[in-house]
Amino acid sequence: MKYLGSMGSRIKCKCGELVYTNLFSGHNVYRLILDSEYDAFPRPADDDAFSRLLLSGKEAFRCTACKRLIVFWEKGRDGRPTFYSEEPLDETQPD
Repeated sequence: MKYLGSMGSRIKCKCGELVYTNLFSGHNVYRLILDSEYDAFPRPADDDAFSRLLLSGKEAFRCTACKRLIVFWEKGRDGRPTFYSEEPLDETQPD
């Protein structure tokens, strides 16, 4: 399926659902940061600096229809997203 790009504050998931990307919509909008960045953050945290850390993270969104996770790893929303779908845990496989 061809990626249709972002449409203002929404992107189109592979399933066809429009996914809101507005950080202030509060639903299914995530920021991904490395554990090492979080662990290195000074305590007590300065609110402004902590906000900058979170906003510098990679953007990710969850489709409400198919539950895919949509991540923009490179160039923010100017890049191409990677779509991840849930995969059931295979209980028969050893750890």
